[in-house]
Amino acid sequence: MPVLRNLIEIVEELKGKGVGFRSINHCGIDTTTASSEMIFSICGTLAQFERRLIQELAQAGLMAARARGKNCGRPKISKAKY
Repeated sequence: MPVLRNLIEIVEELKGKGVGFRSINHCGIDTTTASSEMIFSICGTLAQFERRLIQELAQAGLMAARARGKNCGRPKISKAKY
C-alpha cells in the first residue's frame, strides 16, 4: 500500500525535524508519545501484512485457475485489428 508507506515516510521525516503527528480522524494515533508511536508502527505493519497476504492469495488463486485450464485476465488484443 503505497499510501501507507508514504504516510510512514512523512511521519519519519517530520520526526527528524522535531515535529509530532496527531490524527484528527483516528483516535489514539499520536506520534508524540512512545506508546502511540508503537501503536502507529504496529498498525502500519499489520496493514502491510494484510496487503501482502491478499497478493499471495490472489496469486495462488490465479495459479490454481490456470492449473484447471482457465484463462485469466483480459483477452489479448490482435495487432491485425489495428
